[in-house]
Amino acid sequence: MFFGYGRRSSPLAEREIVMANPIVEGELYGTLTGQLFELGRQLRQPNGYPFNPFQLKLHLQAAIEGKFGSGEVYGVKLGGQTTTDQIAQQWREAGLYVNDYVTQANFPLKPHAEDVEIEVIDPGCSFTEEEGLKLLETAGLDRPTEEHALRFAEQCGRSTTGKKPYVIFLHEPWLDPDSYSHILCVNRDPEHRRLYLSYPGGRFADHCVLAGVRRRKPA
Repeated sequence: MFFGYGRRSSPLAEREIVMANPIVEGELYGTLTGQLFELGRQLRQPNGYPFNPFQLKLHLQAAIEGKFGSGEVYGVKLGGQTTTDQIAQQWREAGLYVNDYVTQANFPLKPHAEDVEIEVIDPGCSFTEEEGLKLLETAGLDRPTEEHALRFAEQCGRSTTGKKPYVIFLHEPWLDPDSYSHILCVNRDPEHRRLYLSYPGGRFADHCVLAGVRRRKPA
C-alpha cells in the first residue's frame, strides 16, 4: 500500500572549492546576532518555547559544525507504565486508526527508564529495508526497536507533521501468525494519522522517511 518505485538520482560529483573564511561584519553581523538574541528571547518566554527544542538543538549543533543539517529530532522517554494496549487505546479514543495486531502481546513494553533522541531523516528517494539500514548507519544513527516506534507514537505521533507523512521504523521485523514480517510505522498526516504495520520486503516509496536513534557520545 505504501510501497512504490521512485526515480533515483545519480550521485553528483562534488568539486571542492578552496576559499578564504569570510569576514562577518556590518549589516550581516547585526542580522545574525539579532537572530541569535531572538532565539534567546524565545527560550526565555514564560509560557515556553513554541517550537521543537530538540530540533532546535540539532540545527544549532549542525550550524556550529558548519553542517547545516535538516533532520528532525524528537526527545522520547522510554519505559514507564503505559502498555502497548494503552497506547493503541489512546489513539483510538482520539478517533485514529491502529492496526489490530498492535497489542501488548505482540509488541510488549517493559518498565524501565531512559531518555533518547529519535531522528527522522529523508532519504530523498524510494528505498528497501537494506538500503534504509545503510542510510541510518551512514547518518550515524542506530537501528530503532519496537519500543522506539511505540514510544514515538505515544509521545509525538499524534502531534508531529512533515512534508512526507510516513515515518518508517526499521526495527527487527515481527512475524504474524502466518509468518509474514511486519514493522511499525506512523502516518503523521494530520488528516490521516495512523499507527499501522508495513511489510519490509518491498520498496518504501519516496514519500516515506526513516526514523533512527541518535547515538550517545561517550562520557
